Amino acid sequence: PQPPAAAHVHVRVRTLSGRLVLEDASAQPSTPVEALIAGVCANIGARQDTVQLRASTGILMRNSCLGDYAPPAIPDGGGAEGSGEHLVAWDLTLLRLGRPPVDASASSKRPIRVVDAVPGVGALCHLDREYRFLSLGDFANSPDTMRYIMASNDDKRTPASEVMWTLDFQVGATVYLDFGHPSRVQRTGAAEWLERNGWSPSRMRGTRTSYSPTGHAKGPVFEKKVDCSRVELMGSNCSESTYLALSGYTCDACEFQVALLAV
Repeated sequence: PQPPAAAHVHVRVRTLSGRLVLEDASAQPSTPVEALIAGVCANIGARQDTVQLRASTGILMRNSCLGDYAPPAIPDGGGAEGSGEHLVAWDLTLLRLGRPPVDASASSKRPIRVVDAVPGVGALCHLDREYRFLSLGDFANSPDTMRYIMASNDDKRTPASEVMWTLDFQVGATVYLDFGHPSRVQRTGAAEWLERNGWSPSRMRGTRTSYSPTGHAKGPVFEKKVDCSRVELMGSNCSESTYLALSGYTCDACEFQVALLAV
């Protein structure tokens, strides 16, 4: 059944806990569901492909309009008297799809995966090497929500002009790049893409590993805040090693901290 001849549909979208995340008193039967999803995502800082809206009758399809469904005809005032038009109220529930906070992929197709913890002293740095962490620097004090992105060291020769890794975030993030030694910034082409892509020097102290137990340690570290988006990390262009990754988030603030560490 179609809704009554509604001049407007007063839409309210709430989380499962009842928090109001979107209110639109000017929606119409022709309003796309996708437009409501976009409004919700703008308010909560989420990607549109991780959000669904549910009515009492089921899930609203993204490619449909409100007029494809039948909002309950609860008088909400505002209709012209005798016009046959109604202003109806419709409460919807926000559903978040169960995707991880961050996905990682390598352009080389070599193995890369997200580990649900900060590596400890003695933990492996790569999936394809036996190098181990001797110190995590300031990253040793990371919160419990920090995640480690473990990749393949054979990606290290990816040119600085090409994408080496891609991080796909579902919320906003702070990303840290730890290059381990100034030469890995100045002599590899990294300095150019760091400046071009908006990275800034960080005050975080970097790591030390068994690859360079007394040498390449304590940075330099760069950082950048990003939104819920796909972040492309350019190649290391280095004969020694590539950087690794740590990621963390705060559920209430919906913000990640990501650290990409060099060995």
